[in-house]
Amino acid sequence: MNLAIWITLSRIWIPFAVWAGFLYLDIYPAVPYLISAAVLWIEVSDCLDGWVARRWGTVSDEGKILDPTVDGFVRTSLFFLFTLPPVQIPILCPLLFLLRDGMFSLLRIVYAMRGIALPAHATGKVKAVLQGITLCGISIGMVLVKENLAHIRTVHVLATYSTALTTTYAFVTACWYLWIHRNIFKAPPEGISKSCAIPRTDSPTDSRIRNPM
Repeated sequence: MNLAIWITLSRIWIPFAVWAGFLYLDIYPAVPYLISAAVLWIEVSDCLDGWVARRWGTVSDEGKILDPTVDGFVRTSLFFLFTLPPVQIPILCPLLFLLRDGMFSLLRIVYAMRGIALPAHATGKVKAVLQGITLCGISIGMVLVKENLAHIRTVHVLATYSTALTTTYAFVTACWYLWIHRNIFKAPPEGISKSCAIPRTDSPTDSRIRNPM
């Protein structure tokens, strides 16, 4: 495995550490700061692994599949965590995130069975940015509450509305994305592979098109 994939995998442990810290939120005053640092690393490493892969020419099909899969697992786990007190966002939001990621995982598996690596789409990147902003806002809000600079009710309301907005965008764009890829479930593997293949530009037909007699 290359460095970019190791950076991607470094995010997997974060939900477990944050969940453990959340259990002792009332005992250890540093927990909100640790949660904020963990969320910050998620967002920084999400940008860093892609930059490293492109900078050193180590972009791979494994990375294209692993990066959005790990991101979905990590961020959805944190949203489930924030359904607990004191934040208490609606549990429907992370459930819809989970459903979306499950549908996309199914789509990637179907494409992989046909020998095609399906990378993250632009709508997925926007969703990741919205989720990142929401998670950072929630974690910063917890720090402000700990410092008596904000009321927990305010953090709860802002977290609920921002998460609901992100969930709506994520689910609507996921339905649209599945719709435009619906033919993958009907066509045979060899048909999909051929239709997705990049045509050769040095074929005789292409030569005649470029240089008509």
